[in-house]
Amino acid sequence: MGGNPAPRRVPGQAGGRAAPADYDSGAMDAPRPIFIHGAGADPGVWSRQEPRFEGSASLALPGHPLGEVARSVEAAAEWVAGALEEIEPPYVLVGHSLGAAVVLETAIAHGDRVDGVVAIGGGARLPVDPRLLEGARTDFPGTSRRIAAASFVDGEGPVVDELAETIARSGQETLVADLEACAAFDVRGRLGAVRVPVLVIVGGADRMTPPALSEELTRGLPQATMVVVPEAGHMVMCEQAGAVDLLIAAQLARHEASGGG
Repeated sequence: MGGNPAPRRVPGQAGGRAAPADYDSGAMDAPRPIFIHGAGADPGVWSRQEPRFEGSASLALPGHPLGEVARSVEAAAEWVAGALEEIEPPYVLVGHSLGAAVVLETAIAHGDRVDGVVAIGGGARLPVDPRLLEGARTDFPGTSRRIAAASFVDGEGPVVDELAETIARSGQETLVADLEACAAFDVRGRLGAVRVPVLVIVGGADRMTPPALSEELTRGLPQATMVVVPEAGHMVMCEQAGAVDLLIAAQLARHEASGGG
């Protein structure tokens, strides 16, 4: 994949170009969560989670907004695998939507670098309504707003405005590429290669990636637990941050208690 690598947000930095992180392995006993955002988004979607987990980091995928956007989930996973080389293990990859697809692909293709996975609002496949993809190509502002509204239960308010603005910053090319990557993603026949524990989280009212997709993913994985969070849509980690934080913390603790297996 060409272009400059996208910046990574690390604790204590507000954004911009991040130098390789200097993580203290003694800062926490449990594995650190590495957060990966979804289509059109950026690390800001994890603003409610990062402060809760010492040593955590969020990766800005290429094109969000800097760098050349990855044109497939596989390309994004290769970039993530490279980024992980600069972060001291152990870690659990936490991905949302497209980010969930990326962490699953990373666990399949680079299992030796992944200690665990949390897939939020994802699936073994991520079907995209053709009308949504066409809208991203022909009416970027309107489609960005519709995606943001459909991602929350209420469909309005400051959180919707914030997400729509984030998608706008990433740009039309990035959103189209992200949606195309989602539409092409299908690892149903490869899930047996995921050899680490997976926690699957989905909002009970998720309209973008309905719970049925998470159920299908959970059934196909060798080691998986699924939790449906009520009163939450696609942006479950924003709408029910406390519940999601507790679920992630419990998964990290289980990993620690099991000795990393």
